[in-house]
Order: sequence, then C-alpha cells, then structure tokens
Amino acid sequence: MKNALIALLVLLLILSSGCGENTAEYSATEILFDTVVQIKIFGGGEQVLGDALSLCRKYDTLFSHTSDNSDIGRINNSSGEPVEVADETAELLKTALEYCERSEGRFDISIYPVTRLWDFSAQNPSVPQKNSLKEACGFVDYKNIVLDRNFVTVKNGAKINLGAVAKGYIADRLAEFLQQKGVEKAIINLGGNIKLVGNVADNGKYTVGIKKPFDEHGELSAVIKVDGGSVVTSGIYERCFTVDGRLYHHILNSKSGMPIDSDFASVTIVCESSLLADTMSTFCFTVGYEQACGEIEGMPGVEAVFIMNSGNISVTSGLQVTEGDIKTVLFRRQG
Repeated sequence: MKNALIALLVLLLILSSGCGENTAEYSATEILFDTVVQIKIFGGGEQVLGDALSLCRKYDTLFSHTSDNSDIGRINNSSGEPVEVADETAELLKTALEYCERSEGRFDISIYPVTRLWDFSAQNPSVPQKNSLKEACGFVDYKNIVLDRNFVTVKNGAKINLGAVAKGYIADRLAEFLQQKGVEKAIINLGGNIKLVGNVADNGKYTVGIKKPFDEHGELSAVIKVDGGSVVTSGIYERCFTVDGRLYHHILNSKSGMPIDSDFASVTIVCESSLLADTMSTFCFTVGYEQACGEIEGMPGVEAVFIMNSGNISVTSGLQVTEGDIKTVLFRRQG
C-alpha cells in the first residue's frame, strides 16, 4: 500500500474537465499492479465502470511477475519449457521485445533476476551484494526470450519483468474499451500513468502536474496542458533509498544491476499511446540526455519534459513553455 500511495503522488492530476453539467460522472479507486488505480468516466454508467475495473484485474492476473499463476509467473517458472499465454500477453511481449531490440538491450524486460534483489519498500532497505548482482546480470538478455505466436520460451535462466511497459499497455486497452462502450470522456490514472480519453469541451484543456522531484510537500515543477492522449512520468524519486549518503533508485542498469547514473531526476513523455509514453520515459534514462532528445525529436507526435538533477527543466521542440515559478507546458496533439 505504501508504494501505491507514493506512486499516486508522482504525477498529480489537476482536472479541468470542461464536461457539461448534465454529464453523469462515475469514478472508482482500487489497488492493483502494486499501485493506486483511479478511473473516472463521464457517462457510461456504473456497469461500464465496473467492467473496466474487471478488465484491470484480468491484466493484473496476466502480467504480474510476483504471482506464480500469472502468464509471466508461469513463464518465469517454466524451466525453459514453452508456455502458452493469452493473446494480450503475447501482444505486450512482442511490443516490449521490439523496444529491447531498439535500445540494444539497455532497456531489457529480462531484468527480473536483478530487480528481485532490490527491495525499495523494505523498512530498512539495503544494497545487494556485488557478487549477487553480477550473477543476476548474467541471466539478463532479452534475446533469451523466444516468442512464437502465443508460445513463450525462456532460455539460459532468463526471467521477465514487465513493470516498465505493462501499465502503459493496460491504459491504452482501457481507453479502447471505454470508447467502445460509448464513453466520450474519461480519465485513467494507473499510479501516475495518465491516459485521457476524449477532447475537453469548449476548446479547454486537461491540466496534469509534474511533481517537483524529492519534494515532500507535493509541490509542482511544471504543469502540462493537453487536449487528450497520455502523460507518463518516470523519476528517480519514486522508489528509492539512501545509504551512506548515496541515493539508490529503482531505474536499474541492465548490465551492472545498479541504479542508472543519469542527468535526469524525472522524464515525462506526452503522446497519444500510453504504452509508448511508458516505455520511452524509462528508455530515456538508459541512453542519457543527448540521445533521448534525438530519439524523441525523431518521433512525430511525441514530446518530452526533462527535469534535470540540477532542477532545470528542458523540453523538446514541439512543446510551448510559459515561464514562471511553475512552468506551464502546452502540448497539442497532431491531427
């Protein structure tokens, strides 16, 4: 629960919905994916909202790496034997492996042998032993995950953690489901992974706040005004601890097993696809500022807000910024 509440504070949603007074609103909150899930729909009714939560629970049972009965749990415990998985799991794995290839393994979903050594929620967290990390890194290689239609085989001790991509995929699927049910406007918040369905009435904007890194009072560094789409932030302050004056955070280097040494305190990605935003927000940490900017600038409809360790804010060229104590960033979707 503690991790879930922290995750909820990472990206604060300041709602300017602009929806008509006669539009009925329905909302629900539940703990899933080790975080706080909030869904708010305008129209659709209680049944649609309940079905959306049921869909979340379904994905939780498929993608969890901590449950032996999930698709991912069965793969990780398969001892190298092929495992048949659901269509959704196969689809997500296919996309995730493409990002692993694109990053040349710096982003790697086979990192579970490493992540399981770190417990950022422990009452007295500690740094894993160097020999344990070295041994775990020897099992990390996305090329050891073989996907053949709906059958997954892992080789050479590889184990999967979809934590860097699952919430983005789920948010996109939830948005599709709600639109199919006739919901014109909705706000999906999966622990700070924000998906906004539909345009705001009267040419208004949704306003999403980016938390000031390490601030204990919930102050904001910037707000982003968007007319829909996805806003996803990854930050080194989300799950971390300090030992002997050194900060250890949850964004790990797949080669060393240690937290990535980065110029970034947080990276926020704004685009249509929540899966893309989720993946790229982590990917940017793995490649550094120069390459991250180059990658984002080469992706139409994708923009980024970088908060550096110094506290300075940098944005990609498609964003308009208004100066002030809290910067206002304007994003307009293409088309």
